[in-house]
Amino acid sequence: MPQTHQCKTEKRASSQARLLVLGVGLLALAFAAGTFLAPVLISSGGPWGGFLRLSYAPVCHQLTERSLPVGDGFQAVCARCSGLYLGAVAGLFVSAALLMGRRSAPRPIWLAVVAVPTFIDALLPWVGLPALPNYPRLLLAWPVGFVAALFVARGIAEIVASRSGRPGPGDCTEDDRDENWIARRTGRESLEVVDG
Repeated sequence: MPQTHQCKTEKRASSQARLLVLGVGLLALAFAAGTFLAPVLISSGGPWGGFLRLSYAPVCHQLTERSLPVGDGFQAVCARCSGLYLGAVAGLFVSAALLMGRRSAPRPIWLAVVAVPTFIDALLPWVGLPALPNYPRLLLAWPVGFVAALFVARGIAEIVASRSGRPGPGDCTEDDRDENWIARRTGRESLEVVDG
């Protein structure tokens, strides 16, 4: 594959991935905004607020004492879930803006490290210690949502790249800029088919 075609293919795949990640980010933003909108609609007396709040019940316990105050009511999810969702929105938008190459892909250890404080917070009541207030819970969960979103964005980029014929975003390196890049990746001498 000629160098210019490879790079154009990669740029097109990268643009497609960015747009798709941005679209997922907008959906995540709408989902997160609904958690704040539900109590506002409930306090205004409309029927949609209760329905919207109920739609978040499968993903959160919705205990009011663990939820953030919004207007005259409480957010439709707990503070920890809110932190996860808001962090995910931020992570998706940052990923859409910066969609990094393979060398800067998120590592599983990142998720493990940022999850430790939230895990400890979740264990506090189980060991007889008082639970953290709601705003610290939100702040502890935010990085978990952010890093998880980096993995989602990376997965989207990998899917788009595989559909475009490239192994992954950021792989158009000097070593790969000639027509036998697939051959090197598969260990073959060349792309030519040998009948035998």
